[in-house]
Amino acid sequence: MISDEFKKMSLTEIDKELKTLQRLVYKLRLDLGTNQSKESHKLRALKLKIAQLNTLKHGLRATGTKMSKTIIVTVHRYKAHPKYKKRYRVSKKYYAHDPEQKCAVGDEVTIYACRPLSRLKRWTVVAPHK
Repeated sequence: MISDEFKKMSLTEIDKELKTLQRLVYKLRLDLGTNQSKESHKLRALKLKIAQLNTLKHGLRATGTKMSKTIIVTVHRYKAHPKYKKRYRVSKKYYAHDPEQKCAVGDEVTIYACRPLSRLKRWTVVAPHK
């Protein structure tokens, strides 16, 4: 589960933290490969923190709030066709748990991964940014 310190971070703070953790992982792997370090147990902890930070999604727009205590967040991204190289838009819907029902359609939200709450809900709203 993700810790509360990560939930309160802004997007720029999370990016900085990710970069520093990735640098530490790189340095530790290099030291382990050249037998300069015997601290292989630290590598697992660093990778776990990186995975936890990657489960946070910031700056997403709520697109649906018709279900009780649930919001739908749609993420659009562009993908290139492997042969023809034409770009096309791909959409992904995330169903997120909103216990206080504070979010409205069009609100910017931050969500994080959690245990499955229903057949489709695997995310929880941290905070809506009006």
